[in-house]
Amino acid sequence: MKRLAKIKKYFHQHVIARKFMVFMLLFGSWLIIVISGITSSDRQVFSDEDLNPTQVFTNGSGQITLTSQAYSEKNNLLLLNFETQGQGADVASEINPDRLKWKIYCKRRDVNASMEVIPILNNKITVLVRNLPNDFDSIAITITNKSISREDLSVDLSSSSSSSSLTIGGKNTPDNKYKKDWVQFMIANRGKNFKRKYVPDLSRRELAIKEIDQEKDFQIKEENRLKKTIKNIHSLIQDNDQKIKDLQREESYLTDDQKQEQETKIESLTNGNERYNQDIKAAKNNIKIVHKKLDKLDKKRNAIKTGKFKLNDAIQVTHTKE
Repeated sequence: MKRLAKIKKYFHQHVIARKFMVFMLLFGSWLIIVISGITSSDRQVFSDEDLNPTQVFTNGSGQITLTSQAYSEKNNLLLLNFETQGQGADVASEINPDRLKWKIYCKRRDVNASMEVIPILNNKITVLVRNLPNDFDSIAITITNKSISREDLSVDLSSSSSSSSLTIGGKNTPDNKYKKDWVQFMIANRGKNFKRKYVPDLSRRELAIKEIDQEKDFQIKEENRLKKTIKNIHSLIQDNDQKIKDLQREESYLTDDQKQEQETKIESLTNGNERYNQDIKAAKNNIKIVHKKLDKLDKKRNAIKTGKFKLNDAIQVTHTKE
Protein backbone atom coordinates (compact mmCIF):
# COMPACT_ATOMS: atom_id res chain seq x y z
CA MET A 1 0.00 0.00 0.00
CA LYS A 2 2.87 2.34 0.83
CA ARG A 3 4.43 1.63 -2.58
CA LEU A 4 1.13 2.39 -4.34
CA ALA A 5 0.81 5.56 -2.35
CA LYS A 6 4.31 6.60 -3.40
CA ILE A 7 3.52 5.89 -7.08
CA LYS A 8 0.30 7.86 -6.82
CA LYS A 9 2.13 10.76 -5.18
CA TYR A 10 4.83 10.65 -7.85
CA PHE A 11 2.39 10.88 -10.74
CA HIS A 12 0.41 13.56 -8.91
CA GLN A 13 3.54 15.68 -8.68
CA HIS A 14 4.89 14.88 -12.19
CA VAL A 15 2.18 15.90 -14.65
CA ILE A 16 4.19 15.13 -17.79
CA ALA A 17 4.99 11.60 -16.58
CA ARG A 18 1.30 11.04 -15.77
CA LYS A 19 0.15 12.17 -19.22
CA PHE A 20 2.84 10.08 -20.91
CA MET A 21 1.70 6.98 -19.01
CA VAL A 22 -1.94 7.55 -20.01
CA PHE A 23 -0.85 8.02 -23.63
CA MET A 24 1.18 4.79 -23.61
CA LEU A 25 -1.75 2.83 -22.17
CA LEU A 26 -4.12 4.12 -24.86
CA PHE A 27 -1.57 3.62 -27.64
CA GLY A 28 -0.78 0.10 -26.41
CA SER A 29 -4.48 -0.85 -26.38
CA TRP A 30 -4.91 0.48 -29.93
CA LEU A 31 -1.78 -1.38 -31.10
CA ILE A 32 -3.01 -4.68 -29.62
CA ILE A 33 -6.35 -4.32 -31.45
CA VAL A 34 -4.64 -3.58 -34.78
CA ILE A 35 -2.18 -6.47 -34.48
CA SER A 36 -4.96 -8.87 -33.46
CA GLY A 37 -7.01 -7.84 -36.50
CA ILE A 38 -4.08 -8.30 -38.89
CA THR A 39 -2.97 -11.66 -37.54
CA SER A 40 -6.42 -13.15 -36.88
CA SER A 41 -7.08 -16.38 -38.79
CA ASP A 42 -10.76 -15.40 -39.09
CA ARG A 43 -9.97 -12.12 -40.82
CA GLN A 44 -11.68 -11.55 -44.19
CA VAL A 45 -10.55 -8.82 -46.51
CA PHE A 46 -12.69 -8.41 -49.61
CA SER A 47 -13.26 -5.28 -51.62
CA ASP A 48 -16.73 -4.12 -52.68
CA GLU A 49 -15.82 -5.17 -56.21
CA ASP A 50 -14.97 -8.70 -55.04
CA LEU A 51 -18.38 -9.10 -53.37
CA ASN A 52 -20.34 -7.23 -56.04
CA PRO A 53 -23.42 -9.37 -56.88
CA THR A 54 -23.30 -8.19 -60.53
CA GLN A 55 -20.26 -8.99 -62.64
CA VAL A 56 -19.82 -7.84 -66.25
CA PHE A 57 -17.92 -9.61 -69.02
CA THR A 58 -15.61 -6.85 -70.16
CA ASN A 59 -15.48 -8.26 -73.70
CA GLY A 60 -19.07 -7.06 -74.12
CA SER A 61 -20.73 -10.48 -74.08
CA GLY A 62 -23.14 -9.71 -71.21
CA GLN A 63 -23.35 -9.82 -67.43
CA ILE A 64 -24.37 -12.14 -64.59
CA THR A 65 -26.04 -11.27 -61.28
CA LEU A 66 -25.93 -13.39 -58.14
CA THR A 67 -29.49 -12.83 -56.91
CA SER A 68 -29.44 -14.96 -53.75
CA GLN A 69 -27.13 -17.08 -51.61
CA ALA A 70 -28.41 -19.35 -48.84
CA TYR A 71 -26.28 -21.68 -46.70
CA SER A 72 -27.72 -24.60 -44.75
CA GLU A 73 -25.58 -25.47 -41.71
CA LYS A 74 -27.54 -28.66 -41.07
CA ASN A 75 -26.43 -30.41 -44.27
CA ASN A 76 -23.55 -28.17 -45.51
CA LEU A 77 -25.35 -27.04 -48.66
CA LEU A 78 -24.96 -23.68 -50.38
CA LEU A 79 -27.75 -22.70 -52.78
CA LEU A 80 -27.00 -19.90 -55.26
CA ASN A 81 -29.27 -18.32 -57.83
CA PHE A 82 -27.92 -16.43 -60.85
CA GLU A 83 -29.55 -14.36 -63.58
CA THR A 84 -27.85 -13.62 -66.88
CA GLN A 85 -28.26 -10.75 -69.30
CA GLY A 86 -26.91 -10.89 -72.83
CA GLN A 87 -25.18 -8.18 -74.79
CA GLY A 88 -28.35 -6.94 -76.51
CA ALA A 89 -29.96 -3.63 -75.64
CA ASP A 90 -33.10 -5.50 -74.60
CA VAL A 91 -33.10 -6.10 -70.84
CA ALA A 92 -34.81 -9.44 -71.50
CA SER A 93 -31.82 -10.70 -73.49
CA GLU A 94 -30.05 -13.71 -72.09
CA ILE A 95 -26.92 -15.84 -72.36
CA ASN A 96 -27.18 -19.40 -73.62
CA PRO A 97 -26.37 -21.46 -70.49
CA ASP A 98 -24.63 -24.06 -72.69
CA ARG A 99 -22.04 -21.39 -73.50
CA LEU A 100 -21.06 -20.91 -69.85
CA LYS A 101 -18.21 -22.86 -68.26
CA TRP A 102 -18.11 -23.00 -64.45
CA LYS A 103 -15.32 -23.58 -61.91
CA ILE A 104 -15.21 -23.43 -58.12
CA TYR A 105 -12.14 -22.57 -56.03
CA CYS A 106 -11.27 -22.67 -52.33
CA LYS A 107 -7.97 -22.07 -50.49
CA ARG A 108 -8.61 -24.60 -47.74
CA ARG A 109 -7.20 -28.00 -48.67
CA ASP A 110 -9.63 -29.88 -46.41
CA VAL A 111 -12.68 -28.58 -48.30
CA ASN A 112 -13.85 -31.25 -50.77
CA ALA A 113 -16.92 -29.46 -52.09
CA SER A 114 -18.63 -30.07 -55.42
CA MET A 115 -20.82 -27.75 -57.49
CA GLU A 116 -23.91 -28.67 -59.50
CA VAL A 117 -25.13 -26.19 -62.13
CA ILE A 118 -28.80 -26.43 -63.07
CA PRO A 119 -30.22 -24.11 -65.78
CA ILE A 120 -33.87 -23.32 -65.09
CA LEU A 121 -34.63 -20.82 -67.85
CA ASN A 122 -32.04 -19.44 -70.25
CA ASN A 123 -31.57 -16.40 -68.02
CA LYS A 124 -31.94 -18.14 -64.64
CA ILE A 125 -29.45 -20.65 -63.29
CA THR A 126 -29.42 -22.45 -59.94
CA VAL A 127 -26.14 -23.66 -58.42
CA LEU A 128 -25.90 -26.11 -55.51
CA VAL A 129 -22.57 -26.49 -53.67
CA ARG A 130 -22.38 -29.68 -51.60
CA ASN A 131 -20.07 -30.68 -48.69
CA LEU A 132 -19.20 -27.10 -47.80
CA PRO A 133 -18.24 -26.89 -44.10
CA ASN A 134 -19.72 -24.19 -41.89
CA ASP A 135 -16.30 -22.51 -41.45
CA PHE A 136 -15.42 -22.51 -45.16
CA ASP A 137 -14.45 -18.82 -44.96
CA SER A 138 -14.85 -18.08 -48.67
CA ILE A 139 -15.07 -19.67 -52.10
CA ALA A 140 -14.73 -18.27 -55.60
CA ILE A 141 -16.86 -19.24 -58.58
CA THR A 142 -15.50 -18.41 -62.02
CA ILE A 143 -17.80 -18.33 -65.06
CA THR A 144 -16.38 -18.20 -68.57
CA ASN A 145 -18.69 -17.03 -71.35
CA LYS A 146 -17.95 -18.77 -74.65
CA SER A 147 -20.61 -16.70 -76.45
CA ILE A 148 -19.46 -14.69 -79.45
CA SER A 149 -19.02 -11.04 -78.52
CA ARG A 150 -20.40 -8.25 -80.72
CA GLU A 151 -16.88 -6.83 -80.81
CA ASP A 152 -15.78 -9.98 -82.68
CA LEU A 153 -18.31 -9.28 -85.43
CA SER A 154 -16.90 -6.01 -86.77
CA VAL A 155 -17.09 -5.80 -90.57
CA ASP A 156 -15.37 -2.40 -90.77
CA LEU A 157 -11.96 -1.98 -92.38
CA SER A 158 -9.08 -0.98 -90.12
CA SER A 159 -7.53 2.40 -90.85
CA SER A 160 -3.97 1.01 -90.96
CA SER A 161 -1.98 -2.19 -90.64
CA SER A 162 -0.89 -1.21 -87.14
CA SER A 163 -4.48 -0.81 -85.94
CA SER A 164 -5.61 -4.07 -87.53
CA SER A 165 -2.84 -5.94 -85.73
CA LEU A 166 -4.40 -5.04 -82.42
CA THR A 167 -7.27 -7.49 -82.89
CA ILE A 168 -5.44 -10.46 -84.36
CA GLY A 169 -6.45 -13.51 -82.40
CA GLY A 170 -8.54 -11.38 -80.06
CA LYS A 171 -6.19 -11.97 -77.11
CA ASN A 172 -3.21 -10.46 -75.33
CA THR A 173 -3.11 -7.34 -77.49
CA PRO A 174 -2.79 -3.79 -76.12
CA ASP A 175 -6.29 -2.83 -77.22
CA ASN A 176 -8.24 -5.72 -75.74
CA LYS A 177 -6.07 -7.41 -73.11
CA TYR A 178 -8.45 -6.20 -70.40
CA LYS A 179 -11.58 -7.40 -72.23
CA LYS A 180 -12.15 -10.65 -70.37
CA ASP A 181 -14.58 -13.41 -71.29
CA TRP A 182 -14.85 -14.50 -67.65
CA VAL A 183 -16.16 -13.17 -64.33
CA GLN A 184 -15.57 -14.26 -60.75
CA PHE A 185 -17.92 -14.23 -57.77
CA MET A 186 -16.59 -14.31 -54.22
CA ILE A 187 -18.91 -15.90 -51.66
CA ALA A 188 -17.85 -15.15 -48.08
CA ASN A 189 -19.58 -16.74 -45.11
CA ARG A 190 -19.74 -13.32 -43.46
CA GLY A 191 -20.76 -11.34 -46.54
CA LYS A 192 -23.71 -8.96 -46.24
CA ASN A 193 -25.76 -10.92 -48.80
CA PHE A 194 -24.96 -14.31 -47.27
CA LYS A 195 -28.04 -15.85 -45.61
CA ARG A 196 -28.21 -18.86 -43.35
CA LYS A 197 -31.35 -20.96 -43.75
CA TYR A 198 -32.27 -24.58 -44.26
CA VAL A 199 -31.80 -25.98 -47.77
CA PRO A 200 -33.26 -29.47 -48.39
CA ASP A 201 -30.78 -32.13 -49.48
CA LEU A 202 -32.24 -33.02 -52.88
CA SER A 203 -30.82 -34.81 -55.88
CA ARG A 204 -30.04 -32.74 -58.96
CA ARG A 205 -33.25 -33.94 -60.63
CA GLU A 206 -35.38 -33.19 -57.55
CA LEU A 207 -33.79 -29.76 -57.10
CA ALA A 208 -34.28 -28.90 -60.79
CA ILE A 209 -37.97 -29.83 -60.63
CA LYS A 210 -38.40 -27.87 -57.37
CA GLU A 211 -36.75 -24.75 -58.84
CA ILE A 212 -38.82 -25.07 -62.05
CA ASP A 213 -42.03 -25.30 -60.02
CA GLN A 214 -41.04 -22.18 -58.07
CA GLU A 215 -40.31 -20.36 -61.32
CA LYS A 216 -43.67 -21.46 -62.75
CA ASP A 217 -45.44 -20.06 -59.67
CA PHE A 218 -43.59 -16.78 -60.13
CA GLN A 219 -44.50 -16.55 -63.83
CA ILE A 220 -48.17 -17.33 -63.11
CA LYS A 221 -48.22 -14.53 -60.52
CA GLU A 222 -46.66 -12.23 -63.14
CA GLU A 223 -49.40 -13.13 -65.63
CA ASN A 224 -52.15 -12.45 -63.05
CA ARG A 225 -50.50 -9.15 -62.10
CA LEU A 226 -50.33 -8.05 -65.75
CA LYS A 227 -53.97 -8.99 -66.34
CA LYS A 228 -54.99 -6.97 -63.28
CA THR A 229 -52.90 -4.04 -64.52
CA ILE A 230 -54.65 -4.15 -67.92
CA LYS A 231 -58.03 -4.15 -66.17
CA ASN A 232 -57.02 -1.14 -64.05
CA ILE A 233 -55.74 0.75 -67.11
CA HIS A 234 -59.05 0.15 -68.91
CA SER A 235 -60.81 1.70 -65.91
CA LEU A 236 -58.54 4.76 -66.14
CA ILE A 237 -59.28 5.10 -69.86
CA GLN A 238 -63.01 4.95 -69.16
CA ASP A 239 -62.63 7.66 -66.53
CA ASN A 240 -60.71 9.85 -69.00
CA ASP A 241 -63.34 9.26 -71.71
CA GLN A 242 -66.06 10.38 -69.33
CA LYS A 243 -64.06 13.50 -68.38
CA ILE A 244 -63.57 14.33 -72.06
CA LYS A 245 -67.35 14.04 -72.69
CA ASP A 246 -68.10 16.26 -69.71
CA LEU A 247 -65.60 18.89 -70.89
CA GLN A 248 -66.96 18.83 -74.44
CA ARG A 249 -70.53 19.25 -73.13
CA GLU A 250 -69.51 22.34 -71.14
CA GLU A 251 -67.84 24.08 -74.12
CA SER A 252 -71.04 25.75 -75.34
CA TYR A 253 -71.26 27.71 -72.09
CA LEU A 254 -67.68 28.99 -72.03
CA THR A 255 -65.89 32.08 -73.26
CA ASP A 256 -63.14 31.78 -75.88
CA ASP A 257 -60.41 31.86 -73.22
CA GLN A 258 -62.18 29.20 -71.19
CA LYS A 259 -62.68 27.06 -74.31
CA GLN A 260 -58.94 27.20 -74.99
CA GLU A 261 -58.30 25.97 -71.49
CA GLN A 262 -60.86 23.17 -71.93
CA GLU A 263 -59.27 22.09 -75.21
CA THR A 264 -55.89 21.87 -73.47
CA LYS A 265 -57.41 19.61 -70.81
CA ILE A 266 -59.09 17.45 -73.45
CA GLU A 267 -55.82 17.14 -75.38
CA SER A 268 -54.00 16.12 -72.20
CA LEU A 269 -56.60 13.46 -71.40
CA THR A 270 -56.50 12.16 -74.98
CA ASN A 271 -52.72 11.90 -74.89
CA GLY A 272 -53.01 10.11 -71.58
CA ASN A 273 -55.33 7.54 -73.13
CA GLU A 274 -52.85 6.97 -75.96
CA ARG A 275 -50.13 6.26 -73.43
CA TYR A 276 -52.47 3.94 -71.55
CA ASN A 277 -53.18 2.04 -74.77
CA GLN A 278 -49.46 1.66 -75.36
CA ASP A 279 -49.13 0.30 -71.81
CA ILE A 280 -51.90 -2.22 -72.50
CA LYS A 281 -50.14 -3.30 -75.68
CA ALA A 282 -46.86 -3.76 -73.79
CA ALA A 283 -48.60 -5.71 -71.01
CA LYS A 284 -50.27 -8.04 -73.51
CA ASN A 285 -46.93 -8.62 -75.20
CA ASN A 286 -45.38 -9.45 -71.82
CA ILE A 287 -48.18 -11.93 -71.15
CA LYS A 288 -47.23 -13.69 -74.40
CA ILE A 289 -43.62 -13.81 -73.18
CA VAL A 290 -44.81 -15.32 -69.88
CA HIS A 291 -46.76 -17.98 -71.79
CA LYS A 292 -43.64 -18.88 -73.77
CA LYS A 293 -41.64 -19.16 -70.55
CA LEU A 294 -44.30 -21.37 -68.95
CA ASP A 295 -44.29 -23.58 -72.04
CA LYS A 296 -40.48 -23.90 -71.84
CA LEU A 297 -40.69 -24.71 -68.13
CA ASP A 298 -43.32 -27.40 -68.68
CA LYS A 299 -41.25 -29.00 -71.44
CA LYS A 300 -38.07 -28.91 -69.35
CA ARG A 301 -39.86 -30.28 -66.29
CA ASN A 302 -41.25 -33.18 -68.31
CA ALA A 303 -37.84 -33.85 -69.90
CA ILE A 304 -36.11 -33.90 -66.50
CA LYS A 305 -38.80 -36.09 -64.96
CA THR A 306 -38.58 -38.64 -67.78
CA GLY A 307 -34.78 -38.52 -67.89
CA LYS A 308 -34.60 -37.07 -71.42
CA PHE A 309 -32.87 -33.90 -70.18
CA LYS A 310 -29.25 -34.60 -69.22
CA LEU A 311 -27.93 -32.59 -66.30
CA ASN A 312 -24.22 -31.78 -66.29
CA ASP A 313 -21.89 -33.69 -63.98
CA ALA A 314 -20.88 -32.17 -60.66
CA ILE A 315 -17.81 -29.88 -60.72
CA GLN A 316 -15.18 -30.62 -58.07
CA VAL A 317 -13.55 -27.81 -56.12
CA THR A 318 -10.08 -26.64 -57.15
CA HIS A 319 -7.72 -25.71 -54.30
CA THR A 320 -5.79 -22.51 -54.80
CA LYS A 321 -2.42 -21.66 -53.29
CA GLU A 322 -2.37 -19.80 -49.98
